[in-house]
Amino acid sequence: MLGCLVLLVGRGGRLLALAAGAALGLSLWVKAESILALVIGGLMILVGLSLCDRAIVQRRLLLLFASACAAVALSGQLIENRGALTLEWDTDKPIVASSHQCRVDGIRDSFEVLCSMGPAQAHEILNRRRVRWWIRQGDPSFLLQYHLVVPGRAMLGRSEPGEGEPRINLSPSVKQTFWARTAAGGTLPDWLELVYESPAKGLWWGFFDGPQFRVFRVRYDDEPR
Repeated sequence: MLGCLVLLVGRGGRLLALAAGAALGLSLWVKAESILALVIGGLMILVGLSLCDRAIVQRRLLLLFASACAAVALSGQLIENRGALTLEWDTDKPIVASSHQCRVDGIRDSFEVLCSMGPAQAHEILNRRRVRWWIRQGDPSFLLQYHLVVPGRAMLGRSEPGEGEPRINLSPSVKQTFWARTAAGGTLPDWLELVYESPAKGLWWGFFDGPQFRVFRVRYDDEPR
């Protein structure tokens, strides 16, 4: 942004415009998102076009700055997301992604943890991603989506039309899922520590009830207790 200000006051040349624009685009790729780069780049273009004809050099330099900024930020996003443009805020923290995020592998792993058949399988996924805090949701609606989010997995439940509200049919194997094992009152594995439980309670489908969410600390064998 400092380089942009220098260009606005009529200082600097093509090299500064390219370097400053690329630097801003790189910082936006690493710290923010490409949509922000587009907004800032667009503002720079508007500023450049609003300058009078006598400042044609500054116009061109500002346009060059904005183009370099957008090009670097967009290219970085396309490379990082394998061709998918990210338009939401993301995170570099060791978490399993939730459904509003763009990382498909993380979304699938979050479902795999909830629906894994036993603590060992869940712990393997959490360990691979080095997750420190795991949040267990009370809402069981993900059970109806598991086989859709992770292709090839068994269907754990389905919704069928009923009188009034839909009728939910669940597989008996739901009782063996890691989600069911970590419900309130259940026995936790020694590597999972409950640190917080939502005071707000919920009732889902008429037969699932409990806290809206529970927060756990995940421990690993290769770290001190």
